[in-house]
Amino acid sequence: MEKRRAELKHLAAQHFAAKLGDESSELIPGLSAGSGTGFHRWLTDYLTHEFGVALAFVGRVAGEDLDRIQTLAVSTPEGAASTFEYSLLGSPCANVISENTCRYHSAVAERFPEDKQLGIRGIESYVGTPLLDQDERPLGLIAVLDDKPMEDARADLLAGTLEFFRERAAEQLRHQRSVRELRLIAEGTRQAGSTDILQSLTETLARALRVKIAFIARYVDEDHSLLRTLAMVQDGVVVDNIEYPKRGTPCEHVYDDSFCFVPKGVIAAYPQDDILVDVGAEAYLGVGFYDADKKSLGHVGLIHDRPLHESIRHNVLFEVFAARVGAELERLDSEQRRLETLRNLQHTQRMEGLGVLAGGIAHDFNNLLVSMLGNAELALLEDELSSETETHLKGVIDAASSAAELCRQMLAYAGRGRIDSRPLDLNALIEGLANLLKVTVSKKCRLELRLHAEPVVVSGDLAKLQQVVMNLLTNASEAIGDTTGNITLETGVSEFTSAELDETVVDRRLEAGRYCFARVTDDGSGMDEETLAHIFDPFFTTKFSGRGLGLAALLGIVRGHEGGVLVDSVEGRGTVFTVVLPPVELVAETLREVASPSPEGDGSGTVLVVDDDAGALRIATKMLGLEGFETLEARDGKEAVEMFARHADEVDCVLLDLSMPEMDGAEVFRELRKRDPSVRVILSSGYPEQDVATRFGAGDLAAVVSKPYRRTTLLSAVRRVMDVTASFG
Repeated sequence: MEKRRAELKHLAAQHFAAKLGDESSELIPGLSAGSGTGFHRWLTDYLTHEFGVALAFVGRVAGEDLDRIQTLAVSTPEGAASTFEYSLLGSPCANVISENTCRYHSAVAERFPEDKQLGIRGIESYVGTPLLDQDERPLGLIAVLDDKPMEDARADLLAGTLEFFRERAAEQLRHQRSVRELRLIAEGTRQAGSTDILQSLTETLARALRVKIAFIARYVDEDHSLLRTLAMVQDGVVVDNIEYPKRGTPCEHVYDDSFCFVPKGVIAAYPQDDILVDVGAEAYLGVGFYDADKKSLGHVGLIHDRPLHESIRHNVLFEVFAARVGAELERLDSEQRRLETLRNLQHTQRMEGLGVLAGGIAHDFNNLLVSMLGNAELALLEDELSSETETHLKGVIDAASSAAELCRQMLAYAGRGRIDSRPLDLNALIEGLANLLKVTVSKKCRLELRLHAEPVVVSGDLAKLQQVVMNLLTNASEAIGDTTGNITLETGVSEFTSAELDETVVDRRLEAGRYCFARVTDDGSGMDEETLAHIFDPFFTTKFSGRGLGLAALLGIVRGHEGGVLVDSVEGRGTVFTVVLPPVELVAETLREVASPSPEGDGSGTVLVVDDDAGALRIATKMLGLEGFETLEARDGKEAVEMFARHADEVDCVLLDLSMPEMDGAEVFRELRKRDPSVRVILSSGYPEQDVATRFGAGDLAAVVSKPYRRTTLLSAVRRVMDVTASFG
């Protein structure tokens, strides 16, 4: 076949050489000029005039299944004609596309009856040759049709002429295809777009360059050693994205040189690249793409199972494509950052709102608990109580104490519970809980401790950090359920990047650096995305019963320690919780509550009790009165200031509520200090101490008692303050 083609081409060359001797020859403009559609137009005009045929055209393969021809230039003896599109099915052009140059000297309409146009146009003879890409795949064809039979010599000369112009016509067709694909890519820049656009661009590239595999890969680590494909097409089919190391692959040279081209023998050059081996690759082309600051983001790659032509290396389409991908990734990154900022803002607002709600509920509930606990404790002081009544009262006290613990958990969730910070070794903390941890997890779970070789010292509240560990272990055990499973509790010290810390579930941004951590890993049921989005919400639970405050309280405790929580969970494969805690110097000191019981003894002195809650006011005055203290009552801040002004010489200390309408505790305190700078004030509040500390100066308050307080706690605080007052009196 190749020999016959060469003979025909030689025949045409001799014919053209003879014609070039004629200065009026129409061949000269075509050989010296003309490009793209202009060249195709000249060629069809030349064929119709030179050979006197009824029709000549150049067409490209079109249609989703490449089963149609779209003509680009059409000529008749009368001149240029309109372009048209037709189906290859049943036409002589189908044989040209699937085989090679075809010649039908006569009766072509009868030979191809399905091609109705042949009969309509009265076509008798046909000569056509295919136009191919670099990989010898059909791009289109040149066809000449006549309404008269064609003798052998004329058919041979026509076939030779088509062969003579075949490569140039194909090159122009390839150029037009590149221009079309460039237009598609350029038009894509105006689309609103989404992450799917990367896949669409990859499909466009694979189709335009007719390669086995086209992909877009991005670096996923800071040292650019690992790549992950963002979009990948193989044999025209979208395939799953993969992650692979750069080392030992041609991608390594793309990063170093911004370009890597191996036209053939790529497996021999990179025998360790499993991907190339698996697909039987022969050639590779990769071009890097960058952000606006010229920082390398990744590269666009082509893999082919046949050699790639050198011309593809200089194809402007590929460079434009790489630049487009870089711009698109920057846009997507910017959009992702915007959405992440919006999500963080929404999360912060939600957490703040829930925190305010939790704090408010805890405050009001604590006031009620003061009455409940106080009345029960006062009732226990009555003489001649029956044992049954005493049992009932103790039950009330126990229930109220449990409710108080629930309030503390709500405040912990809000990140506003009291933190008694001191240096703690997480290893020692866990070892101290060892026996308790063993009974906390299910007997079907295997618990493994992986404690850091050196002390893991943080500044924190021992009881609250113990609660964090217990909550994590309980959660892991329940995730495994009744099946057998493994739980690992690990401690350590590590460097955390900004990207890692941005994933923490807190409403503040943690700076990159060295952090201590405690990590609990289980191979339980894992969580879906919907569950993950709500696990730290108060009262959210997937259990049949339960309060749902375990993880919510945990988050609040960690927030109070200026730390963060990382969660990684895959449904059906398990969950990893990592609590990160900052260096000691980042954790602030807090007020300490005076809570140790006082020695027994009669009280003396006068206490001004100020509280807008009638129940709390009555209980406090009753408790103090039974111990021998004189009391004055004020039901709001204004009344407290007026009463103090009248009885300043009598009042030894003031028990002052923080939250009151019109005039709150802080305002009352300032007014009292104006009248008597030495006044001793014990602050009582259902809000956490952090709120108290921010509203008073260091040493301003004589003591703080948090609601709901027990009788011994209140009396201890008052006696201590009275003792100090007496010593300075």
